[in-house]
Amino acid sequence: MIERARTLLAVLALLALACGRGDDAGRRAASGAPAPPPAATPEASPPPPSGPAPVTIEAEAGAPFDLRFGLALAPDGRVVTPVLSYAAGDAVCLSLALPPGSSATRLSLRWLDVEDRPAGATSAPVAGDPPRAALCLPGAEKLARGTYTLEVAADGRALGSGTFAITDLRQTERAGGA
Repeated sequence: MIERARTLLAVLALLALACGRGDDAGRRAASGAPAPPPAATPEASPPPPSGPAPVTIEAEAGAPFDLRFGLALAPDGRVVTPVLSYAAGDAVCLSLALPPGSSATRLSLRWLDVEDRPAGATSAPVAGDPPRAALCLPGAEKLARGTYTLEVAADGRALGSGTFAITDLRQTERAGGA
């Protein structure tokens, strides 16, 4: 019985060498030594998120502001049901808070499509402490699916930009912010 096992191991070792498993694997099989544990494989990176990218804010140096997107506005000017992206046909509302002490009186907003073509423009008064402007973009419910850049200026001075997306499915976030 032992002789038969040795013969079988020798045959397996020769087959392993013939199949290209290498000398090391063949020697282990011939000697009866256990095979080493399999090498650790690098962990697969997690799949990219299936939802759209969150709303981003890019403020220019020296002009910080807090921009929030939502479906409607509360009486105090904050957004109701904050969103990361809108479904086609949704109203696009926003609340923009400037730093306390800002002297801005009027915001100008212009939104551009993914090819940087103008898709709309409007303006809104700034009021309160901290200064805030809140509005729903006119005609936004007719915007095509895609990502839009919202350029923001206060009294003619560029503040920065934010982005919002119109997709097949609205993605909401937790309440809070501007």
